[in-house]
Amino acid sequence: MVNRRSGRGPGRPAQVDTAEIAAAVLAVGFRDLTFTAVAAHLRIGQATLYRHAANRDEPVRLGLDLAVSRVTWPSLAGPWRQVLEQWALAAWHTYARYPGATAEMNRGVVPHAVLLLADQLGVMLIGHGFRPADAVLAVDLVFGLAVDNRRGVDDLSLAIRADPIDWFRGRLRVVLAGVDRELAPKASSPLVPEKEGTSRETTDPSAASRLGLSGPDDTEPDHRPAGPAGAPPVP
Repeated sequence: MVNRRSGRGPGRPAQVDTAEIAAAVLAVGFRDLTFTAVAAHLRIGQATLYRHAANRDEPVRLGLDLAVSRVTWPSLAGPWRQVLEQWALAAWHTYARYPGATAEMNRGVVPHAVLLLADQLGVMLIGHGFRPADAVLAVDLVFGLAVDNRRGVDDLSLAIRADPIDWFRGRLRVVLAGVDRELAPKASSPLVPEKEGTSRETTDPSAASRLGLSGPDDTEPDHRPAGPAGAPPVP
């Protein structure tokens, strides 16, 4: 008997690579994803599939990576808030094309491609003056919102009358306003102009504490005895 997939005789395992497995995952769909379904789609035995994937998370990760890599992501050039909004919308539409993808990501199956995208956005924000910790938090908030919102649409049947994308846009505006208020460099916000000769570290006393840092004045209080009124402390 000849294997219909490879044309080889019995006893010779069919050949399959990770790219084919990833494509099969997207064809089967994340909601119906099982080893049996993927193997059947590829016309291979489950033992062959297990040679490439030790558990269900592996084909899921391959499929998510392929889904993300198929997207033409927006440019990183332009105002940081505009870039974050465009990327969040692109992520939302990507997840909409693959129902069940966000449920897998909420389980902790994060594809390598998403980590690379987050790094790119983080570097963009740092280039706009964000501190690294604040850039990471901003990216996490925006991408996390896209994942959570799509999962609500896919799996929880959100009881809202608005179009799902309009509802997401409204939530995204609120999150971006919070990022601008709490995380962005003050100079980037027209509502809080930065005074000449100052920086975020000196105008925002909570900034250093969020990074676990503090200046000498915070950690080394002056315990020297005071001199006469108006005079500096005695050395």
